[in-house]
Amino acid sequence: MKHGRLVLIAIIITVIAACGQSKTEGVPAGWKTFKQDNYSIQYPDSFKSNKTSGMGEKFALVSKKTSPVFRENITLMIEDFNGQDVSLKYYAEQAEKHIKMVIADLDIIENRIIEKDDPELLLIYTGIRKNLQSNIKLRFEHRVVIKGGKAYVLTFGAEVGKSEYKVAEQILNSFRVK
Repeated sequence: MKHGRLVLIAIIITVIAACGQSKTEGVPAGWKTFKQDNYSIQYPDSFKSNKTSGMGEKFALVSKKTSPVFRENITLMIEDFNGQDVSLKYYAEQAEKHIKMVIADLDIIENRIIEKDDPELLLIYTGIRKNLQSNIKLRFEHRVVIKGGKAYVLTFGAEVGKSEYKVAEQILNSFRVK
């Protein structure tokens, strides 16, 4: 009899707790969802969505805050490995080599693999893009998930010190690959 009551209490507590949660942990209610067959991401009204940006991205979320030089943004690129077996470790090494070629005054803040259901590469760095005419220091955060022979590369870019990183972090954390 006591066992049955404990189970009933546990179920009630679980239902009450679930009712207070949003669809994606840490994402405020009222955010928009951009959903495709194999991925989804949520974002606030302070960003606008572009399905493609013309540079190979599958979508771009661009801050509605205007800046004369650089607007913070989040983009997704999907790389198809065409049957090659590519590990996150190898991908991280290659990404760092590429970054060193295109970023001046480079400071790699973090480059590690986060172990979870779908392991994820986290690569954070600051520097100056070599192909931009201005010398503003930018901060980039890449999140990479390899699934189904493809790399899903989610990138956040912003001017150093001029971004609400907490909002960007919530957007990045809402990204799901199916």
